[in-house]
Amino acid sequence: MYYVKLDNAMYYILECWLSLGAGHSEEKSKPVVVSNGTFRVRHRKALPMVFEINVILYPILACPDTSSYDNIMSLETAQRLGFLIEESVGDFRAANGRVIVPVGKTTASCSFATGTPYTDPKLESAFHVFHIFRNLPVPLIMGLRFLQITETWTKYRDRLVEEVIPMIQSPRVYSIGKYQQCLTCKLDEHVGLANVDTGSDVNLVSVSFAETRNFDLDEEYHEVMLANGISVLTRGRIRVKFAVGLVQDAANQTIDVEFHIFADLSSDILIRQNTIQELKIFELHSKSLITSTERVFESEQKRINPLLVMMEARSGRLKINEKMLAARLT
Repeated sequence: MYYVKLDNAMYYILECWLSLGAGHSEEKSKPVVVSNGTFRVRHRKALPMVFEINVILYPILACPDTSSYDNIMSLETAQRLGFLIEESVGDFRAANGRVIVPVGKTTASCSFATGTPYTDPKLESAFHVFHIFRNLPVPLIMGLRFLQITETWTKYRDRLVEEVIPMIQSPRVYSIGKYQQCLTCKLDEHVGLANVDTGSDVNLVSVSFAETRNFDLDEEYHEVMLANGISVLTRGRIRVKFAVGLVQDAANQTIDVEFHIFADLSSDILIRQNTIQELKIFELHSKSLITSTERVFESEQKRINPLLVMMEARSGRLKINEKMLAARLT
């Protein structure tokens, strides 16, 4: 297989070509397998970082990933920058729950390459720990703890840049480790808890969540690459009305969202970066975010959801205390 690096002008030409209907077939067959060779572009936010080594600056475009608590670095990047690799321990898992064993860890000082600098001496002078993984599809991941301390996703979004990703690249889900927060939400009338993942290009639901709620399933399949460099195939797609929170509220925006069904997903629901940005989750819906260090298992969902549905039915104006829900899940 041969890969050709195309410049932005060529992608623009290909996009215009597709907008005229070229390259599309009217024939339909089931199941429909969507190829990653479709020549279209998509966008996501990236975080430019700079490492200073022996007075030389090394810029690296990182993924700002709220579903990965720790900072992550690829083995290739660590070796290229000449970092000392130490032994690393910890429970790290990809989005499908598979254990990923780190090669090691390193400590390094880095700063933002653009936007508002971080001036807190507690963090600026400190060396950050980076866990190192082989076959990581991205050179660098800045995790939730770093993003929260520096308020990068909430207050200082000028540090983020727009990254253009061609559709010839498989959608990515960079989540590594146990996710630390989840979002109370509704898919149509079904209540759930979602992993808020700014490191994901796709919205996902688990097989069990989709099957037990009788969603209308489209037989469309996508290849998705995980943080361990392994590609897996989704098991279909659903289209739903998605809203933040547990009850209908005029302040909560409802949008149409596509979710792809994913086997062995470590959460019932995972929402991607574009959906997070469209709904301004971190800016407007912090009260709907619940701190969680454990997987919300389907058995727990079955125990909680009937109560929520009954309470919603008895009063459309009823506000459910989401802190109480969090207590039920711990």
